[in-house]
Amino acid sequence: MEDPKLQSQDILRRIHETEREADRLLREAEAEARFLREQARSKAAEILQAKKQEWELRRESLLDQRLGEARQEARRIVEQSGNEAGRLKGWVEAKIPDVVEQLLKRLLPL
Repeated sequence: MEDPKLQSQDILRRIHETEREADRLLREAEAEARFLREQARSKAAEILQAKKQEWELRRESLLDQRLGEARQEARRIVEQSGNEAGRLKGWVEAKIPDVVEQLLKRLLPL
């Protein structure tokens, strides 16, 4: 049979070894957690930057589209205004002889 004192020392030695191993595993786990957290932060920053760029491109594209639509609408309005102005001009020009005749009648009574 083994000496109880030696058995106690052996048990204490194994307890200390187990504690050291547990501490080592804990430090490794903490280091791995820090590494994974930094990787996650880095990936999140990359994703955020990519999304910002994507939204900026979409915003610019949408602005270009809206600007093109506004230009088309402006051209349509100018064209319609020109057509209306042409109709009014024709109507006014057609009335000029009548207006001149009425003016002459007022200025030169016969």
